[in-house]
Amino acid sequence: MPADHVNVVLVHGAWADGTSWSKVIGPLKAAGMKVVAETRDPKVASLVYIAGLAPEEGETASDVVYHDQPHAKAPEHKPDSHGVERPL
Repeated sequence: MPADHVNVVLVHGAWADGTSWSKVIGPLKAAGMKVVAETRDPKVASLVYIAGLAPEEGETASDVVYHDQPHAKAPEHKPDSHGVERPL
């Protein structure tokens, strides 16, 4: 494998930037991967889209999203009639 080969390119989403991957980069590098957190349009061979929240037991997705003052562009989350939270 060429020395300049990038194994993992992490791209921020919506209202975040590349620093949102800071806790992920270290373990990936420790596993022997070359990692970059890209802030512009990277040219990649394949893409894995990761989106999710990890609430604690008894915590809702809204609780996770709104721990602090939400970003101005963050979508509002509210449960629908079935209790499923979706961005409005």
